[in-house]
Amino acid sequence: MLRKIIKKEKTAASAPRKDPAALEIAEMNEIAERLFRRLEARIKTVGEMEKRIDEKALYLERLIERAENLGTLQPDPEGARCGEIRALVQKGLKIDEIAKILGVPKGEIELILSIGR
Repeated sequence: MLRKIIKKEKTAASAPRKDPAALEIAEMNEIAERLFRRLEARIKTVGEMEKRIDEKALYLERLIERAENLGTLQPDPEGARCGEIRALVQKGLKIDEIAKILGVPKGEIELILSIGR
C-alpha cells in the first residue's frame, strides 16, 4: 500500500518542476526505496537464520533422544544377567556353554562367578 503511494508520488515528482516540495518528495521517495531494500534484505536474513535454528533444534532433539536411549540400555551388574549365569551354573553348564547361550564373554562370566563366591 505504502509502495503504491510512493510510486504515485514518484511519477508526479518526475515531472519537470522546480517546486521545492516536489524535490523534497522525490528525495523522500529515494530514501523510502533504500529503506525498503534494506528491510527486505534483513527479512531474508532473518528467514535464513530461522531455518538454521529449526535445523539445530531438530538435531538437538535427536541427540537428546539418543542420550535417553543410551541411558536405558546400560546393564545392571546386579540384575538379571548375574542371576541367569548363576542359574545356568547350578544346572551344571560350563562357562563356554553359558557364554554361547547368553552371548557374554567368558571373562565376564568368570568375574561374576568369582564375585559371588
